[in-house]
Amino acid sequence: MISNELKSHFLNLYLLALSDNNFDEKELEVILQIGEEKGISQKAFEEIIINPTSIEIYYPTEFIDKIKLLYDFTKVIWADNKVEEDQEVMCGGFSKMMLLIMLFQKMIIIGTFW
Repeated sequence: MISNELKSHFLNLYLLALSDNNFDEKELEVILQIGEEKGISQKAFEEIIINPTSIEIYYPTEFIDKIKLLYDFTKVIWADNKVEEDQEVMCGGFSKMMLLIMLFQKMIIIGTFW
């Protein structure tokens, strides 16, 4: 059984690939390669994108998981050797959001929240 976190990871990769309105075959190949490395078959990936509303969006909380997601993002973005503005915005926005979550977590832990 594939965890919701992993399904969300692949849904995010798929949405990133779509963000420039050009889902390049090379982007699909990279996503499928990442899937193979993480134990997700092409069929399982297809099921994820066919029924995305069944997946609860998950944002990594552990630092290493955030880095892994951003690393996979960059692999998909560079798959077609072009970085489109929409992809840059999406990846940058996600990076900023994760940074803010980390900062808020640190502030709550050390008790320096406004």
